[in-house]
This record gives sequence, structure tokens and C-alpha cells, in this order.
Amino acid sequence: MPSTPRRDGWQWTDTVLAGATSNPLYMPERDHHKPATVGVSPGAGGTALVEYSLSSVAEVKAGTAKWRAWPYGDVSIDTDDVLDAPVTALRVTATTADAEWEVLV
Repeated sequence: MPSTPRRDGWQWTDTVLAGATSNPLYMPERDHHKPATVGVSPGAGGTALVEYSLSSVAEVKAGTAKWRAWPYGDVSIDTDDVLDAPVTALRVTATTADAEWEVLV
């Protein structure tokens, strides 16, 4: 999972293979006034679901975290959303096609 420090923040990109769920991406601490943007691009004919967790890092690592679907549910086109409050981690599930996703803080 590559992450790139940026002068103005932090950027991360990854591809999730069809039929798989990504490993959790732990979100960096950030100023609550600075939003984060998450975007997902499902492959042709596929859908993707972004989920976030408010559980503790320990719960995410233990596999006991509660995951919530983002407001758009499963999407079949490029979709972005702004996180205006902190979350512990994000993950993406790709269905019948690979999906690319990125986060910018």
C-alpha cells in the first residue's frame, strides 16, 4: 500500500482485486478542520464499496471492529466523498472487477 507524503498533506492509492476486500487503511491524525477525500473507481462492469470504522485501532487489528458503509453504498462509477470528521480506518471491497481507490488528507 503506497503512501506519499505531500508538502500539503498525505496521499495514498491502491488497487483492490475483484472479489477481495482491502486491508484496513489506518488514517493519519489530522487537524479536525482539514477534511480528507476518498475516491473509488470500480473497473468495467464491477462495483465497489467503501467502508469506514470508528472502532479503536486495537479492534480493527483484532478483526472485531464495526464497519459502516459510506453514504453511496455499492458504486459502479467513479465516486468521491469528503470525510469531515475523523475515522480510524477505511477499507474497500471490489466485486466482479478490480477497483482503484485513493485517499487525500
